[in-house]
Amino acid sequence: MIDSSIYFKYYVSEFEKTYISLIEKELDIFFSKCLKSVKTYSVIIASKPLVHNKEMFQQMVLSPETIKNFSENIILKINEQFKNNMNGICVNYECMNSFDFNKFGNFLENTIKNFTTTQIVTKVSEKIMDFTISCMFDALFSDIVINNLCEKIISGKKILHNNNLQNQIKRHQGLIYKQIEGFLINTKVNLRNQLIKVFITSINSIENMEELVSIA
Repeated sequence: MIDSSIYFKYYVSEFEKTYISLIEKELDIFFSKCLKSVKTYSVIIASKPLVHNKEMFQQMVLSPETIKNFSENIILKINEQFKNNMNGICVNYECMNSFDFNKFGNFLENTIKNFTTTQIVTKVSEKIMDFTISCMFDALFSDIVINNLCEKIISGKKILHNNNLQNQIKRHQGLIYKQIEGFLINTKVNLRNQLIKVFITSINSIENMEELVSIA
């Protein structure tokens, strides 16, 4: 076992590098799984914006409980890895600052409201156009076959083209994905910084204790 007084003099940076490498590896694995869920979630919400809510987001993508369990597991791994290398270090989850868990799912609210309004307006516009076109062809042609053919060629969907409902949903799906991805990246960075801070604080507390012992 490495003597703790020697550890602080010669091994701090090496242990810090090992810890940071461990935490970043675990974070990459954890958040890559979250991103896979984001793809499915963004597709569902883009096509049906009104089904979005905080509970659904936390169930499918990320929740406070999941974050806490993940953090506790990392801390357990850290304590296990370092218990045979230095005396007295024990990283405690309670030392971490609490996340603002109210943001989990709420950050999408304004985006979802805007998308919902846009999709409703677009859908109504397409229906009005289709009805108007149908009435126009009914007045021009008495043959049902010709009417149906003309309505397939000219429709609200085709007139709106890039701005039709189908394309709106595709764009909204991409934007929702990007917004959630940004939230996950920000959460990942904050979690990384908090875990590192807790670890360094634990090391410093032992270092201070060693200094007091040496003075005594």
